[in-house]
Amino acid sequence: MPPYPDSTMGLAETKRALRDAGFQVYDVKEEFISLAERVRDNLILHSGIAIRATPPAIRVHLRAQSTHFPGQSQDRVYAHAETLAREFERRGYAILGSSRTEVTDPSFPERTIDVVLGVTVERLCDDFSEVLTEVGAAFLLPRTTSESSNPPPFSVSS
Repeated sequence: MPPYPDSTMGLAETKRALRDAGFQVYDVKEEFISLAERVRDNLILHSGIAIRATPPAIRVHLRAQSTHFPGQSQDRVYAHAETLAREFERRGYAILGSSRTEVTDPSFPERTIDVVLGVTVERLCDDFSEVLTEVGAAFLLPRTTSESSNPPPFSVSS
C-alpha cells in the first residue's frame, strides 16, 4: 500500500498515489481529484467519485435520471437517488446535499430532454489505505439508476 500523501505534498502527489494504486484520474477541481471510469478501451467517463487529499475524504455523486422513470414525479425520481445513497450511508457516508440538472436539446436549447436528480455523499477517511478501500467499494456500488441491480418499474405513477 503506498503511503498517504501528507498535507505538505498536495494534490499532485495524491494523484500520483491514486494512479500507482491503479485508478485513472479524470479531472482536478479545487481540492478534489475526480476519478474516471473506463467504459470501453476508447471511452472514459466521470465516475462520480472524487478524492480530497487534506483532510482525506471520498465524495460520491449519485444520480437518477427522469428518463429511467417515465411518468414519475421529480420527487419520486429523487427518491431513487436517495435509495442509491442508503448503501453508502451504511458504509459511514453522510449526505452533503442534492442537485438538479436539466439536460437540454443541443438543437433547441429551450427544450429540456431529461432531468438528472442527484445526491452527494462524503466519508472522511483516516489514511490512504482507507481511501483506497472506499474507492474500490464505491466503484462496485451502483451510483446511477442505470447501474442499479433493481431496475425501475416502467409504470406510470405520480
